[in-house]
Amino acid sequence: MIIFIGIIFLAIGILRYTYPSIGWRPKERWMVNSDSEPSDTYLSISRYLGFIMILVGSIFVLIGILTIG
Repeated sequence: MIIFIGIIFLAIGILRYTYPSIGWRPKERWMVNSDSEPSDTYLSISRYLGFIMILVGSIFVLIGILTIG
């Protein structure tokens, strides 16, 4: 079970790191009247959080593998 959670964290982290604006559209775009894009700060924070999620997912997968064996 912990390996499955780790894989989910890895997948979301990779998506968030690779495509940082993917979460901005449904979350923030409705508040803006014009056709705008996310700020550089938002993109940087999103990439950072994606990196953290990749690390946490890797740790979960590693712990899951070590407890099986």
